[in-house]
Amino acid sequence: MPKVVKPPRQKRYSEADVNRCLHEIGQGASVRSACNRNQVPRSTTRFRMGQKCKNRGKTGPPTALEADAEQELVVWIKKMARKGFPVTKYRVMSRVLSYIEQNPEKGNFKTGKPSDSWFRSFMKRHKDLAIRKAERVTSASANVVEQDLRNWFLEVHGMAVEDSIDHLLGKAKCVLNGDESSFYLDPSADKVIALRGERNVYRVDQGPAKKNITVMFTCSAAGKMYPPW
Repeated sequence: MPKVVKPPRQKRYSEADVNRCLHEIGQGASVRSACNRNQVPRSTTRFRMGQKCKNRGKTGPPTALEADAEQELVVWIKKMARKGFPVTKYRVMSRVLSYIEQNPEKGNFKTGKPSDSWFRSFMKRHKDLAIRKAERVTSASANVVEQDLRNWFLEVHGMAVEDSIDHLLGKAKCVLNGDESSFYLDPSADKVIALRGERNVYRVDQGPAKKNITVMFTCSAAGKMYPPW
């Protein structure tokens, strides 16, 4: 009787999933919860946490920025995009340079700073990120419908839960609403980094005064008005 050969089992997780899982465990999450969230087998995670795999994460030479630091960078990029402040290539490289100046043991750049070549490789390693053209909030607001507002509140609540500050949402004095009138002196749109496939990429402008003049009024759910700033 011929021997039945089972096809090799395909991995359903990526290297980025493993790194994210290890990062969450390093931040205090349990192995079980981190593995479930990232869909990484616990056996793989425990093996990667062991000494046998301390210097082994993938084939090829090690990246110039250590894996844990690079994963923190990815998380920061995604959070900034979700909050309406997507970052540019220049800002990413500036942040990396500032980080390795404070933590020289975490970086191994040939010239002592990240290069265009490093940035291209970084984007290839994280295919869920893409270079996009940001849409200004003022032009996007004209097309807002009720479901967009509901989705926005769900996103804000989700970010509050992630940062463990969701308890503040129940306090009227901590719930603020603001409205602004902006005068853009530089209407150009920068290219920023956001999640691949994202339908809308917004940018809350925060440039120098000569490029943007804004008047902001704010009040709390408790009825307190704040002076314009």
